Formats: sequence, structure tokens, C-alpha cells
Amino acid sequence: MKKIFALICLFSALAFAGASEWEKAPTFAVPQETTLDPQESSSEEAPAVESSAPEVSTVEVSTVKASAPKVEKVRIAHPKEHRGFYSNFSMGFSYANFHVENEDDKDYEEASFQGYTFPLMDFRFGVAVANLLAFYTEFNFAFYMGDADDVSLYCDSYGDCDVDKGSDDNSIMARSYVGFGMSIYPFRDTSSVLNGFFLGGSIGYGAEVVYGADLEEIAGEANLDWGFTVEIGKDWWVNDHLSIGLSAAYFHASPKLNVTGDDNGINGFHILFRLTRG
Repeated sequence: MKKIFALICLFSALAFAGASEWEKAPTFAVPQETTLDPQESSSEEAPAVESSAPEVSTVEVSTVKASAPKVEKVRIAHPKEHRGFYSNFSMGFSYANFHVENEDDKDYEEASFQGYTFPLMDFRFGVAVANLLAFYTEFNFAFYMGDADDVSLYCDSYGDCDVDKGSDDNSIMARSYVGFGMSIYPFRDTSSVLNGFFLGGSIGYGAEVVYGADLEEIAGEANLDWGFTVEIGKDWWVNDHLSIGLSAAYFHASPKLNVTGDDNGINGFHILFRLTRG
């Protein structure tokens, strides 16, 4: 009986000990790096928020840059090159020396004029190719002031001759010329100091009329001629398509009407200020 009682007491002690162990709250091991401290977390997270939030001014600038349209510079085709449409207007000083003579059996006529003009007006229109060649139609006209002389000798069948002479220091010669020409621009490099230098020339037809109050035979008579012009000069670009320049030209023409002498013709030269497009 005592043994049974002793076993009951031992069993009761063991049962009480097991019950006390189950009633304790379980403890969990938390890693050190995951333990959160409110003060530390607040101090560590604040910079992260500041770094992730962009400043207002930065957002505004980037927005403006993104929304502003891009302005592209318009590219000029072939700047400072002679290509495409070509036109030129020139104005300047000109000198002319005109002489014609005609002999018909016993009759003889001679007329001469020399004078100056300012301005002579010259126009050219055409096309330029490869920044090298310019082809154009040329037209110019001028009124020259100077000295004129004429003489005429008429003889009848009996050998009687009548001589008429005239001279006028204030005579006028009006002259026009139409021709086809070409200019060569050999220095194509736009950075070269020789860029714009050119050689040119034209061939065509002209007409002139000399008038003087004291002239006898040539007053009001028109003479037609054919001839040529040669020219040398230099242009300087002022923008992508316009240039200004200076040139010197020599011209010669041979009258086609009422002439038989060997030294008939008109000679002269121009000094021109130029404005060129293309």
C-alpha cells in the first residue's frame, strides 16, 4: 500500500513538472540585423526619402527641355557657290572710239566719234554649273558724250566734186549690245582668297547712232555691228547667294552697213561695279 502511494506521489510530481513547462511562453530567436529600433529606422529612412524625391526646380527644367520644340537650322543649298540660276547687274564707266568709212566709185564718206559715259548699264541672266561655269545672255546700253567728225565727197560724171565737212564737240552716241556669254570661275574652293576671280567673254550684235547738231552725214544714221567682249574681274561674297565685284572689259565691233575701209569699227573698254546672284 505504501508502495502504491509512493508511485502515485511520483507520478503527480512528474505531471506537475510537465504542465509548468507547457505554460511558459515560447521564446523565438530574432536575428540581430532584423531588430528594428524606432529611432534608428527614422534616422536611416529619412535620407532615402530625400534622395528619391527630385527637387522641384529640376523637374521644371527637365519638363521645359522635353516639351520645347527643337529648332533646326535651315541648310542653304550650295552656299557661296555658282550653281543654278545666275544673274548679274553691272554699272560703271565706259569709253568708245567709233570710226567708219565708205567708198563707192567716186563718192567717199567718213565718220568718227570718241567719247565717255557714266553709267553704262549691263544685265546678264543665265545658269551657273558646278561652281565653275556661268552661261548667260547679256544686254547693255549707254549714251556717250564726246567729239564727232564727218566728211563726205561727191563727184559727178564730169569730175566736179562737192565736199561737205562737219564737226561737233557736244555730240552723242547711243549704243546697245545683245550677246551670249560665258564666265569661268577657276578657283572653286570657297575658302581660297582667289575664290570669285573670273574670266569671261561674249559675242553678239550691237547698234549705234551718232547725233550732233553740226554734223552733215552721220547725224541720226544707225550702224549695225557684230563683235565680242572679253572681261576679267573678281567677286566677293556678302552672303550665301549674293556677291559684289569689280571687272574690266575690252570690246570691239565691226559695222555691217555702209563700210568698205580697213580700219572700220568701234573699240572701247568698261570698268564695272558688279552685283551677282548665284
